[in-house]
Amino acid sequence: MAAKDVYLDRGFHAHGGVRLVGAQLARQLTCTGGHFENPAGDALDLTGITCTGSVYLDQDPQREQCFHAHGRVRMCGASIGESLVCSSGLFEFPGGVALDADGLNAVGDVRLDQGFRAVGRVRLSRATVGRQLDCGASSFVSTENPALDLTGLVGHGDVLLTSGFRAAAEVSLRDATVERDVELSNAYLKGTGPTAFDAFGLRVGGTFTFQLAEPPKAIVDVRFAGHPSQVTP
Repeated sequence: MAAKDVYLDRGFHAHGGVRLVGAQLARQLTCTGGHFENPAGDALDLTGITCTGSVYLDQDPQREQCFHAHGRVRMCGASIGESLVCSSGLFEFPGGVALDADGLNAVGDVRLDQGFRAVGRVRLSRATVGRQLDCGASSFVSTENPALDLTGLVGHGDVLLTSGFRAAAEVSLRDATVERDVELSNAYLKGTGPTAFDAFGLRVGGTFTFQLAEPPKAIVDVRFAGHPSQVTP
């Protein structure tokens, strides 16, 4: 499909999967406050979508309705010209990947913040984020590893796991490259093993802040982490 804008928002309710695979959107996709229900499979499939503006899977502040997907949300290989906004969204797919954005390319911010909650794993492996990846005040409650998978991420801004960020299982930044800061402050890493935080081979161009709200119960792996200039071709 090709369109300027797509609005599935403000009371939109789907029983069964919604597919926009390979859609070409000239401006934006807005699912603010929408409810997508397909608990056995894909609730919203945006695989390969190209959107020159922003994609909103977030809360409607006027009606206090949050985006809710009961079933997997897929964004593998999606290209977003501005930002992906999932602030205050609820993504439920217990035992699986609730938000699968493997290979996502977002020129702007990726916001999984302000009460964002995932019941199921979140995967942003091999994603490229042009500005900030903000997971402040969010909850990743999957007990399967990794709860938040940022393996191989390329971040041109900051990665923020702050303001009460909670993960019930492993957070992986393995082999990621972040050009600015990585901050874990007032964060809770609840993973019980074997690894709570996997930063093996992480490259950080700015400051790496690791000030948790409480000591983790499992291993924090920062072997071979360093500045991007330390990488040997």
